[in-house]
Amino acid sequence: MKKLVLGLVAALALVACGSKEGGASAEGSAKPGASAASNEPFGIAECDDYFKKWDDCAAKNPAVKAVMSESVKQNRELWKTMAASPDTKAKLPDACKAASTSLGDSCK
Repeated sequence: MKKLVLGLVAALALVACGSKEGGASAEGSAKPGASAASNEPFGIAECDDYFKKWDDCAAKNPAVKAVMSESVKQNRELWKTMAASPDTKAKLPDACKAASTSLGDSCK
């Protein structure tokens, strides 16, 4: 499980590092008062699918929820940052799809 989480974080970091802009800011990308781990739609189908799968998984498996909830929160924060930049926003569908596939493997 730890290897999966570390692999997912490393993959997302590589995608984020591929940006031409060194560090895009997520400031203003989330609705005021919204939690980074909130269930509001993300706006990119593959990412919304990932968060729906996470909600279903967490509801069925408290052990997975305990281990991965912080990672999922970090994914949402990272992806919000990536969505703020046109250079990295285009990479989000692939990153979210890969994360969704990995999540599915963890939640069987």
